[in-house]
Amino acid sequence: MNDDVDNVDLSGCTVYTTLEPCSKRKPPKISCATRLIKAKAARVVSGMPDKDKDVYGFSSLAEAGIHIGLFSNDLMQELLALNKEWSDTRRGPDVMPPPSETNAIANVRYYKPGTSMMDSIFLVVKPPKGGDGFFTIEDTAKNVLACGRTIADIAVEWRGIYTQRVIKEKMRYDGGGSSSPLLNLP
Repeated sequence: MNDDVDNVDLSGCTVYTTLEPCSKRKPPKISCATRLIKAKAARVVSGMPDKDKDVYGFSSLAEAGIHIGLFSNDLMQELLALNKEWSDTRRGPDVMPPPSETNAIANVRYYKPGTSMMDSIFLVVKPPKGGDGFFTIEDTAKNVLACGRTIADIAVEWRGIYTQRVIKEKMRYDGGGSSSPLLNLP
């Protein structure tokens, strides 16, 4: 057995990580992506991407010809929910756009069993006006909870809120609707 982590041969191996491998470390430490490349890993499967703007482990691995994979969506959503508080600290605070004046393209209601209907949370997704700007996720008070440049970006946020409410906060999903398949929830 080789205990020297800097001299391991992972040729033909798949490595599973809960988080995207780091791309740089303070010297003399070596980044995870660099170690995986040097060890000739064939494939790296991760549970969630790192939001840190300085992490580009997936890019480094792909450029080195290492196949990248992700955990199944249900497992990834569970990891995102469990790590949300930490993950949210990985980027500076986002400046949210103002609420949209467009019609909603998706809606949903969440509730806690045994509580009043007044305690329900209603959310909508609204597209940018004229196709230029941000998609937004808003509550009934027109607070913008999340935004994204594309429908795919807002779909990630929409599913993240679903995971946060259902898995972490133990709320019930009470249906909703969407004019886009990307925004359909389970």
